[in-house]
Amino acid sequence: MKLIIGLGNPGKKYEHSRHNLGFLVMEAFAKRLDVKFSEKSKIHAWIAEGHIGGEKIIIAKPATFMNLSGNAVQMLAAYYKESADKLWVLHDEIDLVFGKLRIQRKRSSAGHRGVQNIIDAIGTNDFYRFRVGIDSRTEAQKKSETNVFVMADFSSSDKKILKELIPRLVEMLINAIKTSPEKAMSVWGNNK
Repeated sequence: MKLIIGLGNPGKKYEHSRHNLGFLVMEAFAKRLDVKFSEKSKIHAWIAEGHIGGEKIIIAKPATFMNLSGNAVQMLAAYYKESADKLWVLHDEIDLVFGKLRIQRKRSSAGHRGVQNIIDAIGTNDFYRFRVGIDSRTEAQKKSETNVFVMADFSSSDKKILKELIPRLVEMLINAIKTSPEKAMSVWGNNK
């Protein structure tokens, strides 16, 4: 079984924000597997269940806000009886150029508050992180607050890139499931 969690913020206000890239990818992933999300309020998440090559896949979107993702992730791991090292967390990354991918394990949060909250809640950083770059800022934008940029909707030019990026990220996840995150990184990590 694979437990794959995309990070984001609930609610229409944040639906198309850069910080919701994890949710957008999970929604496309669920659509690709032809499964639908249902709310599991007792574990603070929306869940979709499917299969790839006979392996059960749990796709999750925490119903908590980004910076409180740890509570939902901890409950998800307990509910599905999965250890931290079996968790895959996909999230936006301001420290990477828009569209760039890094798959890492046993790393610090690098300032990502949602990831830090997960580390704090489950007591370890021993889980896979699928870090997807969202930095398309101009030099002028880099002088403003980072949180303003990540909470804003994707620009129209970024949305055009997203139309190709999200399906590629879904295919990367499928590849990682069929092979391994490390093999997927060697194939997909240098693509943009």
